[in-house]
Amino acid sequence: AGVVNAARWVRERGFQNVLLEIANEYPHNGFVHQVIRDPKGQAGLIRLAKETAPGLLVSASGYGDGRIHREVAEAADFLLPHWNGTKVEHIPARIAALKPFGKPIVCNEDDKTGAEAVAALRACVDHGASYGLMLKARNQTFPFRFDGAADDPVFYAGLSGLVARPERPGAGGAVLPGRSGDAAGAKEPGRPASGSVHRKTLPVGTRPESVTKGFGGHYYVTVMGGQQPGDAVIKVIKGDQVEVFATGLDEPKGIAFVGGFLVTTDLKRVWKIDARGNKTVLADEKDFPKPISYLNDAAAAPDGQGVFVTDMGARDKIMGPDGLWPTDSPEAKAVPAIGRVYHLSLDGRVRLAVDAAPAMTCPNGVCAPAPDHLLIAEFFHGNLLQARHGSVQVLNTGFRGADGIERAKSGRIFVSSWTQGKVWRLDEQGQNPEVLIEGLQSAADFYLDEPARLLLVPDMKAGLVVWVPLE
Repeated sequence: AGVVNAARWVRERGFQNVLLEIANEYPHNGFVHQVIRDPKGQAGLIRLAKETAPGLLVSASGYGDGRIHREVAEAADFLLPHWNGTKVEHIPARIAALKPFGKPIVCNEDDKTGAEAVAALRACVDHGASYGLMLKARNQTFPFRFDGAADDPVFYAGLSGLVARPERPGAGGAVLPGRSGDAAGAKEPGRPASGSVHRKTLPVGTRPESVTKGFGGHYYVTVMGGQQPGDAVIKVIKGDQVEVFATGLDEPKGIAFVGGFLVTTDLKRVWKIDARGNKTVLADEKDFPKPISYLNDAAAAPDGQGVFVTDMGARDKIMGPDGLWPTDSPEAKAVPAIGRVYHLSLDGRVRLAVDAAPAMTCPNGVCAPAPDHLLIAEFFHGNLLQARHGSVQVLNTGFRGADGIERAKSGRIFVSSWTQGKVWRLDEQGQNPEVLIEGLQSAADFYLDEPARLLLVPDMKAGLVVWVPLE
């Protein structure tokens, strides 16, 4: 009841810029209720708060050892380690252990002081996390005193020197969804190529993947959630408000609006969703003419009577311990090219549109600018492909991690990279790329809104949609 009431209060009051922490140091033995201390129970409370107030970012902080249980990390929108009992030299390893969850890492409590606190601060920022100082004796014990930099002159001098130094390649703190600049090392999620900071962002939930414009002229985004069956949703963006539109999906990826329906891929299934959020199966695994592995993008067909969808193929064989296998490695050469592109009519008929090809190892993004003309973003090698009459031609290559792809009416091509956190614009032939935005944690399947002169780019790992104005 406490979690529901608190989340409902935030939602009903319409408060913005609020982060909810279910429990401070949830494993602490001081909590009477076992559900708070138990990792699965705590994860359930986090999910309950998020269901009660969709769009609210929720977490729970760990103990002073800097560890967070897997169940809690997967359920939370951002990670809150504490360093009170963690030696400075152990902080990088603790951060490294949390990074695979792909979420902002924000230490919001460390009771170190002076030079030791400065060292902890630097360890956090240098390894991609933010830092929070807790001067327990001075600020949290009666009589409370808050004298700014005078509270710990050594620490604040170190903080001042850190934030004033030029940014180093690879450094930078966590990206906290929906906020910036109020934690040591925090950076805005996304920078235009000019280097000025792009600030228009909106938190939409855990692992957003794809955006389209649909019913009522609103934007709709697939939000994959915490990888639990049925926990994923489709959300609708109305101005700066985010609402749940459709529920009960597993891992929705690409989304398109066609023929008066939203159509989204979901692992080995494709859904059709009406204006009330009611979903029906458009096609299931058995309906495809070839074995499918992992359905990804969806793009409206030019005639408005169906969609094209990609099957990524052997996506489980493309990653090594340090990311994508090098293209000249034995592992890369062993990846089978079994990805394909299919066409689905709105009455559920499925046909093969582009068969497997060596240049199309792992097709991710797809768009259909004209009848019998597809553009395809191949993820593993980073090939930008053109398919006509079923044959595939490489326009350009090297955009590894290629995710979304769109073509403007002018013929210019846009492509994003999930692994590089970038979006490029190319000419009509797919040449002369220019970076439009970089610095995202994971640039996923964007939407090109030509009338508004915007790209809406989901930053999956940060839980954001980023607005990118087009000149």
